[in-house]
Amino acid sequence: MGRIEEIAERLGLSGRLPEVQFLATGFKAVDLEGLARFEDELQIFDLAAHQDIRANWEAKVAKNPKMFPGPMATVKDFKVEEKVLKLRLQRSRFDIYDGLRPRIPNKIDLAQKPLDRDFCLPLSTGAVTVTAPDKENPAGTIIFGIRSKTTAFGEGISTTLPAGYFNPESDRLVIGDPALHVWLMSIRFTVVREMKEEVGLQDYQMFDYLGLIHDGVLAKQPLLAVRLGLDFTAEEVKAVAHDMGVEVQSYHFVPNTEESVREFIAKYPPTPHTIGALILHFA
Repeated sequence: MGRIEEIAERLGLSGRLPEVQFLATGFKAVDLEGLARFEDELQIFDLAAHQDIRANWEAKVAKNPKMFPGPMATVKDFKVEEKVLKLRLQRSRFDIYDGLRPRIPNKIDLAQKPLDRDFCLPLSTGAVTVTAPDKENPAGTIIFGIRSKTTAFGEGISTTLPAGYFNPESDRLVIGDPALHVWLMSIRFTVVREMKEEVGLQDYQMFDYLGLIHDGVLAKQPLLAVRLGLDFTAEEVKAVAHDMGVEVQSYHFVPNTEESVREFIAKYPPTPHTIGALILHFA
């Protein structure tokens, strides 16, 4: 039995391992422009695909007028080289992703290039955030949230926080003359932005990459899993915890032990991305 299977068994998640595909682990840094310059043009598909996207989006907006086809970046290619995960990205939108999500395979064929030829694989991030130790929790606690009905999918199930999609419009810094369109992109910008929106903090003490995970069942897209360490105890975070986007209906601070996490996720089933992130965290 491998390490991943062993941890999954201890967390009571063995039966859900088929929902998760571990694409890459062991990298220490991420280069969002490592394979090629970020491609600024929006994804282009054939007429039938665009008709599917439009019909799906019109139906979604009719049910929830607040839905917005926000900017995303889909993964075209990636590789790990000298402990650096290098990704090539293409500009896309949420309506494209949501409209073509049924086409995304349960398992990504890494030999298929570009990966986004027939669908959108938006890059997202999800953190296993551990609070500072206190007397009751010498190993700190892990911050979980239960998704609300305003989320695109996954209402009522648990996820570690923060989590969200990389936004090519906001998660970057302009370098030099803005007219030259040269910028620095970083997944850390996504983490800080989502932490402010979903937790109410903008700072962390420790940041580690856990792996690149593909969820083949619910979101059906890749996620960069990270581990964050906070300077704040669970009680301090509880005092400021809020959700500006109203995507979290309740917060839970679970002791950072396998036993406590197993008990919590047995009561509140986690997303496939969260399953993968927790396994890598404890591994």
